[in-house]
Amino acid sequence: MTLVSSINKWTNLGNGTTAIYSYTAKIFAQTDLVLTVKDSDGAETTLTITTDYTVTGVGSIDGGTIVLVDDGQDWIDTNSFLETGWTLVIRRVRGLVQNTDIRNGGAFYRESVEDEFDKQIMIDQQQQEEIDRSIKIAVTSSATPVLPEPVDGYVNQWDGTDGDMIAVPYSGDTLTDAVTDAETAQTAAELAETNAETAQGLAEGFKDDAETAASSFDVDDVTLEKTTDFHIKDGGVGATQLVTDAVETLKIKDANVTSAKLEADLAFGTFPTTPESAPDADYEVANKKYVDDSGLSSYRGTFTRDISTVTGTQAVTGIGFQPTTLIIMGALANSGGQTFSIGLAVGTSDGLIFSLDGDITKIISVDNRFLDFIISDGTYNYAVVNSMDSDGFTLGWTKAGAPTGSVVCHFIALK
Repeated sequence: MTLVSSINKWTNLGNGTTAIYSYTAKIFAQTDLVLTVKDSDGAETTLTITTDYTVTGVGSIDGGTIVLVDDGQDWIDTNSFLETGWTLVIRRVRGLVQNTDIRNGGAFYRESVEDEFDKQIMIDQQQQEEIDRSIKIAVTSSATPVLPEPVDGYVNQWDGTDGDMIAVPYSGDTLTDAVTDAETAQTAAELAETNAETAQGLAEGFKDDAETAASSFDVDDVTLEKTTDFHIKDGGVGATQLVTDAVETLKIKDANVTSAKLEADLAFGTFPTTPESAPDADYEVANKKYVDDSGLSSYRGTFTRDISTVTGTQAVTGIGFQPTTLIIMGALANSGGQTFSIGLAVGTSDGLIFSLDGDITKIISVDNRFLDFIISDGTYNYAVVNSMDSDGFTLGWTKAGAPTGSVVCHFIALK
């Protein structure tokens, strides 16, 4: 026969549905097949014919099958099938001998001669399969490495001069340190991502709080005691009792009042829609300011800053009004951990809520800075509010040492 295929290895994955697997090449004996199983941890076991499997199709040019035997082996499940997660490899492996004796002047059996040729090619194929799994150097390399004699406690490495391999003492601490550094870097990256998401969430929360503050408030199950000149605007009042003489000058404007009870003799005065030109009462002052300011304005935005940049100013624009209050949060990922800062400013009066340094060892709170990104002692870049502008605000940055990286800042501007 001819050997038109070079395949002599068949790999199968267990799925708990069968114990019969095929091979597709001719074998001359059952012992020409070697079976190996591997578990999910990579441990391999070589199977024994008859004990672990049987073979069909010996001598067939199309190959045949192997049937796994259930003898309580680890790789056999309760249905007598190959366990899910196990791998079965079938290889054709011929013995490296030649047993055909062709005598001079004797009978010539062409099939015997061809079989012998086939067996030699089969050996070539099985050795090529092993060569394919071996470690090789590049085709274009001129190196001829030779592994040194094994020595306990040593590892092999290139000598750095002649391209030869040498044995050197193994330092477990060096490898452990490298693994630790890699794990630390991974943890720092994950922390940076988490803090950035937290900053985004807080910034969105600040915006929601600002919008809530600008809207109406609800009063539910509340008793208002003695007061004067009280204004509930756009409020929802449910099951509320206003006690007798509690309110003298009161306007409930645009309110949705449900099941409200007003005690007897409770009188209502008026509340001016148009503010007084020269208000003197507290509610008149508040009403005039609300009307003059056209209500509460808010804006949420972001900006970035390269903290390696030298000391200088940075203008943030596009807000649409001149803010009076700023709430800001910024974060910087770096090789040591996470630098993090939150700031509050009313006008140009800066108040740093807190700042976390790059080594995650120090939390500071000062009232003369707006943001402070501390990489380490003596290495930082901080900002103050220089001015509240007609369309935004301007920061003044001060750099110390040689900080690097870029910070992302999320802010809420209020007026």
